[in-house]
Amino acid sequence: MTTRYLRLIELAACADCPPEWFDATTHEQAETGLRVCSVCPVQDLCAEELRPQRTFMDGVVAGRVYRNGLRVLADGREVGPRSKYQDEQLTL
Repeated sequence: MTTRYLRLIELAACADCPPEWFDATTHEQAETGLRVCSVCPVQDLCAEELRPQRTFMDGVVAGRVYRNGLRVLADGREVGPRSKYQDEQLTL
């Protein structure tokens, strides 16, 4: 583990929260996780370390909801360009 990741774990508002609060793929499901993220002092570091777009992540990261690595807006639309890495994985 990197020092930055250990620092993230130490300071994150979600450190003692149940993981299922952050396993949501819609804003409705993510309400609790988003509320926790809204007061977190390390949101930027969280996004940098977890890299949801590169890992096809589903869930709440740094106050945003992701599905297959794409940001999900409150209306359910997925937005954001797929990364070069995602395109490569989709063609395998």
